[in-house]
Amino acid sequence: MVKVIATNIIQDEFLDEVIELYKRLVYYTRQEKGCISYELFQDKANPNKLTMIEEWEAQEYVDNHYKTAHYNEIRPQIVPKLAAKTETTFYHKLA
Repeated sequence: MVKVIATNIIQDEFLDEVIELYKRLVYYTRQEKGCISYELFQDKANPNKLTMIEEWEAQEYVDNHYKTAHYNEIRPQIVPKLAAKTETTFYHKLA
């Protein structure tokens, strides 16, 4: 099992638009083979900080996710609206 935590800081003027884009990404990604969970969270202290917490059956499914049409359509629309570089951490379950 693989857990992915990806955090983005969104520019103020694009926050609502990016949230809607992420909601589309969540909808399509949850239908992917190997996706256990894929959820979007908003930081309570900083609403512009959005975090995607993902759980996948194996790394191969994560890799396939990055090749999907919906990821490659939506992600490029989000990147120019970021205020900082995405922080992504990959974890594997030990116990």
